[in-house]
Order: sequence, then C-alpha cells, then structure tokens
Amino acid sequence: MLKVFLVEDETVIREGLRDRIPWEQYGYRFVGEAADGEVALPLIRKTRPDVLITDIKMPFMDGLSLSRIVREEFPKTKILIISGYDDFEYAREAISIGVDQYILKPVTRMSLRKVLQELKEKIEIDPVLHVYNRNAGVERINEYIKSNPESRDYALFVIDIDDFKNINDTYGHLYGDTVIAMVAEMLNKATDDDTIVGRYGGDEFFVFLKSSRIAENADRVVDNVCKINISDDKRITCSVGVADGRIFEEVPDYKALFSKADKALYSTKKNGKAHWEIYNENI
Repeated sequence: MLKVFLVEDETVIREGLRDRIPWEQYGYRFVGEAADGEVALPLIRKTRPDVLITDIKMPFMDGLSLSRIVREEFPKTKILIISGYDDFEYAREAISIGVDQYILKPVTRMSLRKVLQELKEKIEIDPVLHVYNRNAGVERINEYIKSNPESRDYALFVIDIDDFKNINDTYGHLYGDTVIAMVAEMLNKATDDDTIVGRYGGDEFFVFLKSSRIAENADRVVDNVCKINISDDKRITCSVGVADGRIFEEVPDYKALFSKADKALYSTKKNGKAHWEIYNENI
C-alpha cells in the first residue's frame, strides 16, 4: 500500500481525517501526523511517504515552506494541499513549488477519495506506457495472491524483447522508446482484462494472469508482439517465460513466481527466442 502522512494544525480536522477516512480501503497506509511543518519534517524524512497531505496556514513552518523542502528532498512524493483560503496567490505559489493537488476545506470523504485515487494512479501507472511500474505491479500481485490463498489458478509471464540492444544501436534510442511503448500497448490488448501488466525494467515486462488459461494468453502475447514491424524486413519478437501457480504446494509470492518464470525465460532464449516456455523441473 502507498504511505500517506498528514500535517494539519487544527486538531479536530486532523483527527477527523485520520480516523474517519478508510485509508486502507483507498489503497493507503496512514504512517504519521503532525500539527505543523517543523514537527512534520523529521517524521517525513523517517517515514518517506508516497503522499503528503498538508494544510497551508500553520505555526512555525507553513505548508508551502514544508512542500518546498519535501519537493527538493523527495521529488517522487506527491503533495496534496488542503486550505481554507480560496486565494489565487496561494494556488499560484503551490503550482510553482510543484504541488500535485490543491483542494479547499471543508474536505469531504468523496472529494478526498477522488484526489487520492488520482494520485495513486500517478504513482503506480506509467503515464506513457499505461502499465504498472515494477513496485506497484509486484504489490498488486502479492495482494491478489494473499487474498486468494486457496487458489493456484494464476500464472506469471516474464516477457523480454528479443535483440533490443540491436534495435537501439540500429535505429536509435528514441525509436527504442517507441518500440517499448508499442509492446506495452500490445500487451494490454493481448491479455485478459483483469490481468496485471507491468514493466519490470528496460525491455522486460511482466503479466500476471488471474486464470489458468496459460497457453491461450501466452500465444496471444507472442503473436501480437511479433506483429510489430519496424521495417519492411524486420519485426519485433519477444521471448516469454511462464510460471504456473499450480506447481506450488505452499502459497507463493511474486519472488517465487518470478524465479521460476525467469528460468523458463532463459530456456526460451537458449532455444531460439520468439516463443514461450513454461517452467518445469527439467529446465
């Protein structure tokens, strides 16, 4: 879950937000609170929240000053300012600092939920590729497995674009980025709607399939990616390693699935690329 930290000098408002918002239901873990920026800063440095919610007007260190420091030290942290001041100057300064959202008091559960969902998507979803980043995807996979402990009807695909270095060397890195985006789009189209598609890093992707329809989905992944042409005589191909959840007696996690899928991927590469293989003990 994403971590959220709250800074608000009005006790009633701070405790109301802390206690009445169903943070875990929204995909967040409440990791701390403070009544002003000066007290909050060392706690923020310790907890490193994904989202900072802060009031503007506070004693000692106000929300804008705190936001400026947090933006400098933790550029990936999303900042949400809540304020009772509908003042353009405050909003303009917040924008100049790089604040992500600005909402007015009174803060309702509905308005906060909407903003938190928007911030969650910004943190977890690659804005260009429209797939999960590595950390968010792994967390979603582990959450699904833990919430379905009796089931093993799932599989992890690890996908590697074949000879991607040659694509970069021949056509340039900008074109390589375009290929990455095309592959991400194809993976979203080729797999079931409820799959978890993410980028592992570089030219590797992962797909978590919430069913046992492995061959059907693996064939679609390989076939669809192989339809990407980069010239009249050159097309993109990919290699896929698959780990079937049904081989595990104990409940696995992402790490265990990835270990098996990665071994299957290595075998795929060794055996000619451009196809998929499923892990077995002989690999």
